[in-house]
Amino acid sequence: MTMLLFNQNMEVKKEITKQIAL
Repeated sequence: MTMLLFNQNMEVKKEITKQIAL
């Protein structure tokens, strides 16, 4: 459960970083 949330959080951070880069 915790790992799933952690992985999801990492994905969100990656998406945010992409948005900032663009």
